Amino acid sequence: MTYAETLDYLNKLGTEIASMKLGLARVVSLLDLLGGPHRAFPCVLVGGTNGKGSVAALLADIFRAAGYRTGLYTSPHLVRPEERIAVDGTEISREDWTLLFDLTLRSIEQGLADGTLPHRPTYFETMTALAFQYFATRPVEMAILEVGLGGRLDATNVVRPEVSVITSVSYDHQQYLGNTLEEIAFEKAGILKPGIPAVVGPCASAARETIRSRARDAGSPVVWTEDGATAEVLGSDEGRYRFDLRTQKRRYGDLKVRLAGRHQVLNAATALLACELLAERSWDLPEPALRRGLAEAFLPGRLEAVRPGLTLDGAHNEEAARALEAFWRDHLPGPVHLVFGAMRDKDIPALGRVLFPRAQSVTLTRVHSPRGEEPERIAALLPEFAPKYAFAATVGEALAQLPPEGTTLVAGSFYLVGEVKEWLASPQAHSQREQRLGA
Repeated sequence: MTYAETLDYLNKLGTEIASMKLGLARVVSLLDLLGGPHRAFPCVLVGGTNGKGSVAALLADIFRAAGYRTGLYTSPHLVRPEERIAVDGTEISREDWTLLFDLTLRSIEQGLADGTLPHRPTYFETMTALAFQYFATRPVEMAILEVGLGGRLDATNVVRPEVSVITSVSYDHQQYLGNTLEEIAFEKAGILKPGIPAVVGPCASAARETIRSRARDAGSPVVWTEDGATAEVLGSDEGRYRFDLRTQKRRYGDLKVRLAGRHQVLNAATALLACELLAERSWDLPEPALRRGLAEAFLPGRLEAVRPGLTLDGAHNEEAARALEAFWRDHLPGPVHLVFGAMRDKDIPALGRVLFPRAQSVTLTRVHSPRGEEPERIAALLPEFAPKYAFAATVGEALAQLPPEGTTLVAGSFYLVGEVKEWLASPQAHSQREQRLGA
């Protein structure tokens, strides 16, 4: 099997969300066929609506700084699926990817033939099995696993973690998780395990009560970020914050976080509370490692300044849009030209009403996915901003037609961010940049 054939196989499974089938039966059967790689390494399981990728990245860098061989599994990817699987900050090689994919596919075909597998595993289940095998074969001393969607029925929820983390609970993926915060919180809290401590980040009272009830039923002791940590912001350097943090166990003075945005202070607090719980379970995470991990952790597509005057952010729900708008208000002075595209199953009016008022212009484009909403439909959903609109068929066309002055901000979907990154690496982008600099 070649690398190209692995991508073709994944693409034929359908888009990750559209082909999703929540449930653990398929992934458990597949992992059993593969020899149970998910039982070969200790892990931390990180769920939540927003912030789970950031907290996972922070924890991974803290463990690396403490000297542990550390695996990190995140989603979605921006350009290449290999981005999701990394050990010590280096993504899986194409050779290892292809080898493990071939082994995984052989097990899938065997299971389908003998009835061990009731159905073909989904895109995310296949990726999760691949990640678990890679971490088992390296082998890693700790794996940080980001939940894909929800929690209770997510493919990652087959592990027994050292600590569970729920970063936040807000509205997203309601068609799968429920239409109320209580229903969504019920699904997120499905990662809580008997006797396994957990950290829960900021969430509304309705979600908090649901999680409290689920934790009590599961026998999982919970530390709440809002109760267990107090942060005092000291300042920022281009949106990267310094702060003091006091927990019930200790005080951390003058911490620095590389990830941009004031909301990362809360994510850092959640990560440090998780580390304190891990220390109680005999993990050696000295303060210099905590500091270094916060200061070095990076996650692409989250308020990422890819070059002067161009910032990318995958904000795709209202809570994430409000965090982006707060950063924009404080750290993107002058005219900002917004390039926006979104999936049709998102609350596009809520996103637009947070982001569009602050933009000098809004270029609407389509995310090249079967779920991508048409620019004209986005405009129809938000007619009050019609004077600001321009339309572009591709991100390359969108970026080409923007004026050179001011800042360009791309937001609305991680898939859109990935398209921009792919385009920036192309010869067309290099040519356009040279023409602008020459002008």
